[in-house]
Amino acid sequence: MSIKEAYRVFCSESDSIPLFSQPWWLDLLAKDSGLDWDVVGVKENDEIRAFLPFCFSKRYKVFDQITMPKLTPYLSPVFCETQRIQLPNELSNNLNLCLGLIQELPNCDTLIHRFSPEIGLLDQLSKGRLSLDFFITYVISNQSHDEVKKGFRGSLIRQIKKGEKTLSILSGTPKELFDLSVKTFSRQGKECPYSLGIITAILDEVTSSNCGEILVTKDEAGNIHSGGLFVSDSQNYYYLIGAGDPEFRNSGAQSYLLNYTIAKAMKSGFSFDFEGSMIPSIAKFFSNFGGELKTYAGLFKKEKSSFRIAKKIDKLFHN
Repeated sequence: MSIKEAYRVFCSESDSIPLFSQPWWLDLLAKDSGLDWDVVGVKENDEIRAFLPFCFSKRYKVFDQITMPKLTPYLSPVFCETQRIQLPNELSNNLNLCLGLIQELPNCDTLIHRFSPEIGLLDQLSKGRLSLDFFITYVISNQSHDEVKKGFRGSLIRQIKKGEKTLSILSGTPKELFDLSVKTFSRQGKECPYSLGIITAILDEVTSSNCGEILVTKDEAGNIHSGGLFVSDSQNYYYLIGAGDPEFRNSGAQSYLLNYTIAKAMKSGFSFDFEGSMIPSIAKFFSNFGGELKTYAGLFKKEKSSFRIAKKIDKLFHN
């Protein structure tokens, strides 16, 4: 049995695998991103102690790259025992497992790989051929919604109340969310980076597993103001896709929708991860909810000059 096959078996028997490390997620998102995926593992006494899924492709038919699929913020090690480790000696052991997994990654010309905040900073992950980078997200730890609201800024509370007066929150369709996303990115002069097809495929999977939904805000005239795709695993509720109609950007719709989903997450015993807080304007908006700023680690390998030249040539011919 290959390590990838062993990983599929392990995941099928565990109910605590992080969502973005699930085989079905990788089957779906890697393919949509034009990638393949595989798994490395670390053994002790002929037993696998930890896995690390990763995605890869051959860029320009020459360069081997390890990278992240679309809509996948984290790809973390999966330990065969608990990840929630407190004792210093056990934490040290997990670090050793992480280092072992990184050393098992295949040689490549370029690499980008991000771990979840639960793994911690682990600044010793940088090992020889790889460098370490840091990213941020805002996370609201599980507590009562009343406690969460105490951390809301006054301007946010006013926006939520504004939305409550005129809007309703309803289940949405992939087409509704995709159309909102197109409007959101068009306002920024960009193309939407994901397709209607992948939103539909994700929704089908998370709906069948009862771990996700699309929600939208509508006014009495039926106009859709905002929407989001929210997904969850055994620990966290993730704000995976968020979008809004620029015409209604001052209606309080997104604040109202996020407050609703945060309350839902808290009631279900989840933490709420805003996921995607590296853009200053977005980070500022998320900070209004009073979540904890969390830093997480990413590994990268600098591109060779020949790889950079190939990218420039490709961009020249495809613009």
